[in-house]
Amino acid sequence: METNTSQMIILNGSNYHLWKTRMEDLLYVNGFHQPIICSEKPEGMTEEEWNLLHRRVCGYIRHWVDENVSTHVSREINARTVWSILEQLYAGNTCHSKLFLIKRLMSLRYTRTISTFLVLRKARKSYLPP
Repeated sequence: METNTSQMIILNGSNYHLWKTRMEDLLYVNGFHQPIICSEKPEGMTEEEWNLLHRRVCGYIRHWVDENVSTHVSREINARTVWSILEQLYAGNTCHSKLFLIKRLMSLRYTRTISTFLVLRKARKSYLPP
């Protein structure tokens, strides 16, 4: 399956929650999710393959972050560490992230063809942290 990354956004610090959702989707689609969710090497994979996968995922994540954000994770070679650093830096309830969420929630539109439940469910999945 070919991955369409044209809708992916660059993490700039103020759009973390939206970026995270889209990045997780891309990681799963490309088969890069294991280093993020697994703390130990899966069976059947050599140490060299596991380390290479970590490096590939780190490079892929860094490809989708702004230069200012990249300085925090530029030397990391462990994908879980990169993910954790970005989470610690930007997942908190900072003023920027609150403002971004409010802006995204205000942009939701209700139409008669879509039920209120579906609109709220979309908002919860796309814009709010878990």
